[in-house]
Amino acid sequence: MGQLLYGNFYTNEISKSSTAERLEIDNTPTEKVLTNAYGLARNVLQPVRNHFGVPFAPQSWYRCEMLEWVLCAKSYATWCRDCSYSQSSESWKLYYRIKQHPKGCAADIEIATVSNDDLFNFIKDNLQFDQLIREYAIPGKPYSGWVHVSWLHHGNRKQVKHIN
Repeated sequence: MGQLLYGNFYTNEISKSSTAERLEIDNTPTEKVLTNAYGLARNVLQPVRNHFGVPFAPQSWYRCEMLEWVLCAKSYATWCRDCSYSQSSESWKLYYRIKQHPKGCAADIEIATVSNDDLFNFIKDNLQFDQLIREYAIPGKPYSGWVHVSWLHHGNRKQVKHIN
């Protein structure tokens, strides 16, 4: 077990990734990432745990650049198409700069005994956040998909989205 980050969340949860392990990608967070992850744990993750009373670990939290590339190559290609950019090292830098997982500010979460719809609605109605995204929900299946949430130290936009 890693060091205590905040509440019931530990530093080893920030960088945990079966994809990184399988591909031998070093996903070690920096001090800045740990600071951002602390903010997310303190302001969103721990309040969620306190409200529902159920332990959970984020499915995906921090992602180093190599891991982000592996996991987001398809969404990067879509972003390039939508923004009329060619795929290049320069467009990748632009794309990567706007991502929040690499900064430790975002996590993808689910709680086994709580529907993702209820989780999403609790965060939306009760907590401060930058982005809240209900990802890949299947109509009529409240446990499908997952919830992406991010938190910033300054300038949280309370942006709510659905991605299918």
